[in-house]
Amino acid sequence: MLARTFERIHRSNLIGMGILPLRLPCEYGPQALKLTAGDVLEIRMDDQLFAPRCPVGVNVRRAAGDHISFSATAAIETVTEVETLKAGGIHLLILRDIMAS
Repeated sequence: MLARTFERIHRSNLIGMGILPLRLPCEYGPQALKLTAGDVLEIRMDDQLFAPRCPVGVNVRRAAGDHISFSATAAIETVTEVETLKAGGIHLLILRDIMAS
């Protein structure tokens, strides 16, 4: 999910569902991006570098054929949130822990 800011509870809920919240840089706000239904967002990130507040590459391929690329910031604050996202969300994290025990 791309946004300028996230309320704490909204950000936490996204992470719990396994959705990576990304903070947009100032110059790429919603009005500047002008996303349309045919646009495709590609997230580029090295899994080994996934950490709180890490940069995440975003490529927007427009339906018209052009594209823009920029770096967003992962709206992740703790290592526990990183592990939750890597597991696919809180439910899968709990299931993984149960299966391991």
